[in-house]
Amino acid sequence: KLGAVTSTQARLLSRELAERSVPYLGPRDLELWAATRLDVARASKATCARLWKGGDDALVRTAIGALGAEPLDAYTQMLARGLALRLERKPVPGLVPGIIDRGFAAIAEPLPDDERRRFLDDVKRRDVSDERACQLFLTLGSGAEKLEPSLRVDFYRALASALEVQP
Repeated sequence: KLGAVTSTQARLLSRELAERSVPYLGPRDLELWAATRLDVARASKATCARLWKGGDDALVRTAIGALGAEPLDAYTQMLARGLALRLERKPVPGLVPGIIDRGFAAIAEPLPDDERRRFLDDVKRRDVSDERACQLFLTLGSGAEKLEPSLRVDFYRALASALEVQP
């Protein structure tokens, strides 16, 4: 794929391939992926909303860079590990059927009744405001950190697999 493109196109394609390789990662790297995204969401409401509404794009990458050299380096190395696994033609670890719904339900469980119903209704909607999108992402990220480890890792892998990566 990279042979017949310009250097700019090659960089964009490489970045897209790396971001699409997150589901190949092991548990520790999936935890890093999720924690970095939550840090970015807490640092920028605009990026927070974008994370909920549209996956990774230039705004998100810029926001990760704004966290500082150490988080950016760790995130970049994590993406490189995922890409290396993908290039080795290792299979993507299997996704647990229904894990996203189970994860959302477990995250919603400790919320007050009204908030739980609203959260579970709103996670299915695409037309939420940016403010609500950010609230949903922060609830998701904070709640996922409290899930039992194997559920959390399976949930993160499924979320990463479901992302639509934007070049």
